[in-house]
Amino acid sequence: MPFIPINFWAFRIMVGIGMFLILVFAGMLFFIYRKDITRSHWLHWIGIALIPLAYIASESGWIVAELGRQPWTIQDMLPTWTAVSDLSSSNIALTFFLFLILSQQCLLLK
Repeated sequence: MPFIPINFWAFRIMVGIGMFLILVFAGMLFFIYRKDITRSHWLHWIGIALIPLAYIASESGWIVAELGRQPWTIQDMLPTWTAVSDLSSSNIALTFFLFLILSQQCLLLK
């Protein structure tokens, strides 16, 4: 049986950090569209300071995925066919290239 409190808090940390980062980036977009970004050096420092939060959210998500799914599959409480992702490699490649194209478009907007 998985230890539920770890999953409980890891999920909340992941979602909380994700929502916080979305809010911060929405604020940064507001400054970008106001053409105020070059005068706001403190915004750049905030962006740099928040980089570790993305790693923490990623690791929390990994904890949720591994501790939340794997013990149930191993103990035959969750069938293996439901624990395996049904995404094809073409879906993953499409998502990757869409992110790549969008990031390049953002760089061209500068």
